[in-house]
Amino acid sequence: EIAALTRMNESRATDTNIVAGTAEYTLPTDFLQAEQVLFKNSSGIYVPVDKITEQELNRLNPEWRDESADPPTNYYIRIEYIGLYPNPSVSRTSGLRIDYVSRIPEMDDDADIPYDSLYKYYPYHMSICYGVSKLCLFDEKKKDDALMMDKEYKEGLQKIMREVSAQNEETRIANIYEQSRA
Repeated sequence: EIAALTRMNESRATDTNIVAGTAEYTLPTDFLQAEQVLFKNSSGIYVPVDKITEQELNRLNPEWRDESADPPTNYYIRIEYIGLYPNPSVSRTSGLRIDYVSRIPEMDDDADIPYDSLYKYYPYHMSICYGVSKLCLFDEKKKDDALMMDKEYKEGLQKIMREVSAQNEETRIANIYEQSRA
């Protein structure tokens, strides 16, 4: 839950080979949510593709599954698959790049360290305890205590989100307007 809410663990998949006429490809096993999807065009440059739902495609064109083009313009997520629309008309090695929020591995023994053992998140380990305490206190009908733990939990989430934002701010490229103002 914490990883999903804070978007703390980002990953990139670039090993998806595109096959002409094939629309759907298996997502990484630790996939939570797409940040950005790019398709390698004929010049070897990754270009963004826009998100769309299957329902939107059905409304726009009931025959959408039979269309093909290079490059595809949209992607959709279906269970553990990412689909491209229109179907790619050419094959490409490592033709799809997916930047995504990844699931944190489960902690299944005493030696595991929370948050995928990332040192920068060590100060926020107590957030897990606050979240569990909150749930236990609600189960025990101790609403006031549960709300106090919820407050601590949410403060921990905000601190993690600030950490993630600071990291993104350090690597972000300023746009032309920001450069002019500076």
